[in-house]
Amino acid sequence: MRYEMITAPVEEPVMAEEVKIQLQITQDEYEDQKLLIDLLIGTAREEAEALLNRALINQTWKLWTNCLEPIILPRQRVVDIVSVKYLDESGVLQTLDPALYTTRGWENRELVPAYGAAWPSARGDADSVMIEWLAGYGDDYQSVPRQVRQWMLCRIRTLYDHRDQITTGTVINETPRLDDYISFLRVTGV
Repeated sequence: MRYEMITAPVEEPVMAEEVKIQLQITQDEYEDQKLLIDLLIGTAREEAEALLNRALINQTWKLWTNCLEPIILPRQRVVDIVSVKYLDESGVLQTLDPALYTTRGWENRELVPAYGAAWPSARGDADSVMIEWLAGYGDDYQSVPRQVRQWMLCRIRTLYDHRDQITTGTVINETPRLDDYISFLRVTGV
């Protein structure tokens, strides 16, 4: 099984104004360092998503596996199943009728057959089943939990303060207690 992001979020979970306040910099300083700060914002989002096993702002993901069976989708919160496609036993690509599947469980994370439905057999080759889904809290930063947004701002500050060490390849991980602040949102069992 493998999966990857297909469509990235349209915006970041924190706004430039919040970052300027967190970094205590002026508009001119922000403009001079915009590329770096944008990079740090994206890095903090990706770290939060990896730590929590979640998508923050809505994004589309695709998973490839070898058979049609109930599966826990690895990026949550599942908003919608876009499609379930599979290679039938003859090797022809088919789209599974949405009436044949549903989601259940915490945050709709498990894709299962609908009540009374049976799934057809897939060919069984590697990557013969493709599931595409939309995951995230919403389309804008306001839908992301404030604890995650605050974690990101603190992480951005740490990365910004130690940016010279980052350019030399030193790993900066000074937020272990901060990580506890959002641990209740962490998705496990994937």
